[in-house]
Amino acid sequence: MAHISQTCLRIGFVSDHAFMGGGEQYLFDIAHYVFNSEQLDARVAVRTQGPLTQRLEVNQIPCRLIPYPLRFRGCCYPVFSPRALRQFIAWIREENLSIIHANGPLGLFYAGLAARWVGAPVVFTAHLIEDMDSPWKRWMLRTLPTTVVAVSRDIESQAHAVLPNPKKVQYIPIGIEAESYAFSSDRRREARQRLGWTDQDFVCAHIGRIQPVKGQLRFLDAMARVVAAEPNIHGWMVGAAQPDDVAGQKYRKAIDAMRRANPLLTKRVLWNDGHRDAAEILSAVDCLVVSSDRESFGRVVLEAMACGRPVITTPCGGPSDLIHPGAGVTTVSHDPGELARQIIQVAKDWEACRAMGAWGRRRIAERYTLRITSGQLIQLYQSLLA
Repeated sequence: MAHISQTCLRIGFVSDHAFMGGGEQYLFDIAHYVFNSEQLDARVAVRTQGPLTQRLEVNQIPCRLIPYPLRFRGCCYPVFSPRALRQFIAWIREENLSIIHANGPLGLFYAGLAARWVGAPVVFTAHLIEDMDSPWKRWMLRTLPTTVVAVSRDIESQAHAVLPNPKKVQYIPIGIEAESYAFSSDRRREARQRLGWTDQDFVCAHIGRIQPVKGQLRFLDAMARVVAAEPNIHGWMVGAAQPDDVAGQKYRKAIDAMRRANPLLTKRVLWNDGHRDAAEILSAVDCLVVSSDRESFGRVVLEAMACGRPVITTPCGGPSDLIHPGAGVTTVSHDPGELARQIIQVAKDWEACRAMGAWGRRRIAERYTLRITSGQLIQLYQSLLA
């Protein structure tokens, strides 16, 4: 930790969830960067205990547990907790917070109301189109935040459609610690020896939480066609369903059934049903495949680019913007046959793979490092406080 000054201006970060998804990783990275900066200090409030709170504790970032319900009445308005609102007001006052930065719609609801009550500015990061998909959420975005941060151009355009004041929306993408995902020849060699792949094998990875929107069944459908046609192409699927995600658990069973029905898939496409080191996976494989129905951003795409891996993606939104024009390929449709064709085409052109990987590394260094994006956020905080 750089320093903790009593005169530091403190940012209060709020998370709806404590599992480590892309949004929670974003919050942790920003809070950690602010906490160790010379200009600002950070505090965090989380609705539940979990991996996020554990990481905050390990890094000595002060965190407070403030439970609030995620239930809705008629899928329209949240179940209101006066106690949660009082706790947020007390937290803001006791910690002397200068700005509230909410990372989820329910956190924005409670912490935003509390911040408005005490007169503090409010920042909200919109990660998903779903953050604006109901009249209540649109009302909330118009009413509570001082500034809405859009992590992608797709989100930015949606926010402009919702918010009458265009100056209220600011595009600041997600950033990563690029060095953490740098290619490692040692990791590659060790992983490939362990998993039985040779240097002549081309391996593509699919990394993401098990959810229907992530398109793991589409990936397996494409890979069934690929492995039947090309003996040297393999797949590695990494991800798990959240225990409380009913749709994700059901989707997981469908994935199990598809793999059992095709022995070639079971043999040639590995599946790690759990968390693994993304840097190790990306060093071991030769490209990343994104097969989602839709993605507002796609943090794993940045991680692949930082590792110099080309990206093959369906036309699902954010990933296409990130890799355009030189870090990968976007398929013309969501058809598994088209995805399979692109995988085979990329696998047969090693020179193109290297060129796309080098282009991606340059793009990360120019636009998407945590230092760059966090600096943009700090400038936003300072402008609000001014």
